[in-house]
Amino acid sequence: MNKLFNKCDKDCVLIDILEEAFPGFIFLDIVKKQILFLNKKAKMLISEVYPELDEDLDALYSTLIDKIQNFEENEVEIRHIIKGKVKIIGLTIRRFKRRYLTIIFRDITNIVKLQETIERQNNALRMELMTSTLIHEIANPLANIRAALELLLSKENLPEDVAEILHRAFKGTDTINNLIRRLRSRSELLIQKIAIKQSINEALQICSTKIKDKKITIDINVDESICVLGDQISLNQILRNIIDNSIEAIEEEGSIEITSCYDENFVHIKISDDGPGIEEDIKKHIFTPFFTTKPEGTGLGLPLSLRLAKKMSGDLIVESKPGHGTTVTLLLRRCNEKSNPG
Repeated sequence: MNKLFNKCDKDCVLIDILEEAFPGFIFLDIVKKQILFLNKKAKMLISEVYPELDEDLDALYSTLIDKIQNFEENEVEIRHIIKGKVKIIGLTIRRFKRRYLTIIFRDITNIVKLQETIERQNNALRMELMTSTLIHEIANPLANIRAALELLLSKENLPEDVAEILHRAFKGTDTINNLIRRLRSRSELLIQKIAIKQSINEALQICSTKIKDKKITIDINVDESICVLGDQISLNQILRNIIDNSIEAIEEEGSIEITSCYDENFVHIKISDDGPGIEEDIKKHIFTPFFTTKPEGTGLGLPLSLRLAKKMSGDLIVESKPGHGTTVTLLLRRCNEKSNPG
């Protein structure tokens, strides 16, 4: 593999430097579509993130090119879930003589996590400042809406379809009232065993009208026996937010796939849509409160969902590529015989 460099002693010294002094380093020929060189640290990082590609250089080349997307881009992040934890690899890319790429690998997990922690703290402060105002602005009109719904439901001989719509709307006000009470009291989450498929079905039921209107196909591949440790109200809120975003991303006649898998500690719930995907410069801000690209959006759905997931010792990861849809992975603690809900 390294024969390109093995021409003289001088080149051997260069290889020693690349092997020992550099972080992960890869040299690619994008004309011949092959890897010409990778050093020990690159092999080590690749074996952690893509163990199935450890010895398959052709597949590794294809994976790297797919992740890089744009050869002119200088910095790229790869996020991968390993045993329920996110591993973040930073790639520094340089192109020369049109046909060659050098890629420097670094494990930047701790650096990025620190930056994200600081950003989350700042975001939390901004959300706290808005909470009291939002509660006041929502609670008063909500009381009027509930009173009007109660009056309508008290009438006799309501058509069955109208009564069903009114009952669904009234149930929706209950959900909002529960959220308001929790925001006011800042109550602790009620961590309990939750059947994940049932929660997914309930979220889909709430979004069923939008799904039907857009003729969206839903494909669910979730084991009914899988349970997580979490707060039911928070989980419902997260699932509704993610599914609602997927629906809005699809113009018409698209599909949403919901799958699950698990490791020793975590359940991974993946919700994927075949919408247009998210541009990288927008994806960087999707967890920033009040950032939105939607004309009528609030910019609070994903920041709130991430905050709730973190409170349940979980995480929320968004993977997207323009033209190839979006996948949101919700990580929650797996409930098994040894799990402690507390």
